[in-house]
Amino acid sequence: MSIADIDALVGGLWSSDVFEVTEGRSHWDYASERLSTRPVSLDASPYGELRVTEWAAAAPAFIFGAGSTIYGSTSVELAQLDNLTNVVVIEGGYRFPRLWQENNTYSWTSPQMGGHTMIGPGFCEWRTNSTELPTKAMVSEALTGSGQTLIGADWLPLPDSHPDPCDTGAPWINTFYPELLLGFTVNAARRWTQQVTEQYSIRIEATASVAQAGEQITRERLALQIENDQAEAWESDPITEAKPGGAHDLVDEVRREAAINVLMNKARTTILGAHRDTKVRIEVPAPMVVDVDLIHTLRVDDAGIKAVGKCSHIEDTFDMTSGEAVTQITLSVQRGGDSIAVNDPLVMPPLTPLVDPPTGNTYAGLSTQLSGRSSDPPFDEDLDGFSGSFDSYDPGTPERYPRRVKVTAPEIDEARRNEHVNEVPALIRISIPNDTLEL
Repeated sequence: MSIADIDALVGGLWSSDVFEVTEGRSHWDYASERLSTRPVSLDASPYGELRVTEWAAAAPAFIFGAGSTIYGSTSVELAQLDNLTNVVVIEGGYRFPRLWQENNTYSWTSPQMGGHTMIGPGFCEWRTNSTELPTKAMVSEALTGSGQTLIGADWLPLPDSHPDPCDTGAPWINTFYPELLLGFTVNAARRWTQQVTEQYSIRIEATASVAQAGEQITRERLALQIENDQAEAWESDPITEAKPGGAHDLVDEVRREAAINVLMNKARTTILGAHRDTKVRIEVPAPMVVDVDLIHTLRVDDAGIKAVGKCSHIEDTFDMTSGEAVTQITLSVQRGGDSIAVNDPLVMPPLTPLVDPPTGNTYAGLSTQLSGRSSDPPFDEDLDGFSGSFDSYDPGTPERYPRRVKVTAPEIDEARRNEHVNEVPALIRISIPNDTLEL
């Protein structure tokens, strides 16, 4: 059968993150994997047609009353406690990359502009007591040196040449200084990748069975990691456009939901299957039961046994010598100890929301250090901003400050850089109704 035909016949759920990929594998194994997520059996009708049969008992279609079974043929096989799985714990991680971008704004204005922000009056103030100035290249290099990328800027350059820009009769010739800046406001960004793991511990239990028989636990493992080319290139690729600061999770909800839904349904099916391991067997003359099929629920009230269960096996035995024709019928009786049905839905645990992402740009006003005056303080190597010298230098002043722009990016919180683990516990209770069984 093709994969599509099996899907249509069997139904159920399947995930390549739980099972192996289908290529090159037995299609019977694939069908069995889908069956493991449903409380059903794949069997054949008396005419050989494949079909799916529900495990749950319904109203009895046939009743075997007193004297209807062959004497001494009835038997009961009780489920063994060691095989009575009543708790399945799904453990494991769902790991994905979290892409961070932090945007920062830095601003600097020459203090020699006298507090003006307009180029005209500010330039005229600066000209009366001029200083060295930074360039666009110096600003960009300072950002790069801090691990950031320039993504936007408002520059305040020296004005173009003018015959008398300040109404003082003095012309201004700007032939050699087009890159010099009286001020700037720049936006910079940096990126990093953080790994996030959703650490699941999903407990699915038949609560009444646990209370009655104690815990019989099996475990299922989930190991799902999202790999994405965007995450691989996030830190190394150039930042070509400004994006809002904050985090972006590269998740694959289709894969996550498929894998966890498979495991939850597989767990429930495992528990239901373990609680229908009690078998009641009867033998009857074959002609009496030619209409009994695996789709039927049966009732037995004979030989000291009262039982209701789904017909799970039919075996015909014919003795060609004696002419004896006997059919052995097996009832699978479901026993879970429940008097009150408590069924929690198999709800997918939601992704843990991101807590406290950056809400916007950080802003820093940069300082200025200028040398050339006798009162100059010692140069502060660690101070962010622009440093340089006055064009007119007082005699006897200390050594000039270096002409540079220095920017330090804010420290990244370790909680946003180191791997982050979210513990995701969950409890799902299922109810297993008791089929009739009296001995």
